[in-house]
Amino acid sequence: LDQFDNNGEDILKFSQFCDIMGELEAAGWKKAEEKKQEELTEEDIKQIFNIVDIDKSGSVSKREACMACRLLQKRFGIKNVGEWIRSTDTDSDGKLSFTEFVKAIMDLFKSNL
Repeated sequence: LDQFDNNGEDILKFSQFCDIMGELEAAGWKKAEEKKQEELTEEDIKQIFNIVDIDKSGSVSKREACMACRLLQKRFGIKNVGEWIRSTDTDSDGKLSFTEFVKAIMDLFKSNL
């Protein structure tokens, strides 16, 4: 970046930024493609699960789900976390295993398409 800092202020003008981006593109860098709304992989869900499973117990408790409610509500439209857990907790242990979580998120995702 030093080659573009003509005045020693550590600030780039927009035209300089565009020049840098042009050089990166010429060097083979490409803009990352955005995922389509219709795409949700098990790996995506695993990453969400790992974020939500705060204590790393391998399951999501009601407390963890409530703490992650903003993430879940914004992305998947979950309004009542307690009811969501009760309706998706197939073994009635009060928490969601990874398998239950995957099925629940996939069902939500499909219903939000």
